[in-house]
Amino acid sequence: MSEKDHSSRDGSVSPGRRSRADRPLVGEPAPARTEIDPEETGEDVEIISIEAVDEAGCPIDGGIADGRKAAGEEEEKEETAREKSEQALRALQADHSGLLERHLRLQAEFDNYRKRRDREAEEERAAGTRAVLQEILPIVDNLERALSSLPEGTPRPVHEGIALILRQLMELLRAHGIEQVDALGEPFDPRLHEAIAVVERDDFEDLRIIEQLQKGYVCGGRLLRPALVRVVSNVGASPDSGDRAPEGSSWDE
Repeated sequence: MSEKDHSSRDGSVSPGRRSRADRPLVGEPAPARTEIDPEETGEDVEIISIEAVDEAGCPIDGGIADGRKAAGEEEEKEETAREKSEQALRALQADHSGLLERHLRLQAEFDNYRKRRDREAEEERAAGTRAVLQEILPIVDNLERALSSLPEGTPRPVHEGIALILRQLMELLRAHGIEQVDALGEPFDPRLHEAIAVVERDDFEDLRIIEQLQKGYVCGGRLLRPALVRVVSNVGASPDSGDRAPEGSSWDE
């Protein structure tokens, strides 16, 4: 056994080795190297290269570089994920705006359709009502003729009964917005009157109605039936002459 082995076994440290206590701590800079010439000492010398390391046992310089690289890669991944999220959000916002605009447009179209349908339904109901009431007008005409042509000596209950029926029918017409067109003595209006005869008279204004053969009716501003009239033809008469019949006379000739 060599002298070197005896020294290690006795607990002594050979010149070429260092004890654990002499080694540098973690993170501590390595001591300066000392060049030892084995020929000068005449002993076996083991040269150890010592570097500073971190707590994980990695060299400090290499660990910093690797950490920076890993941090850069992580930031790049986060930036990529953030861009993808922003793109997805913009796409969703565009879809939402399009759907909202379409919803509002469809809602407006439906509201217009509902209003138009309600208006058409109301017009259809009004037209149906006018059609039914228009069938009543000849009955009113006949009752008025019957009431005005009753001979003298007709029992009073007959007269009152006809008048009562006529009054009820007129109330029914007024309840549905139907009104009579009072044409006698009025200027001729082709929108309300229908002339069936022209009479030449010097004592009346031109185009003045002197006789009403059948009453006209309007309903809600619409002509239900025009009044059948006779009109004066007097081109030479002044506008203020003959506005009314002479005292003691009637409109009928």
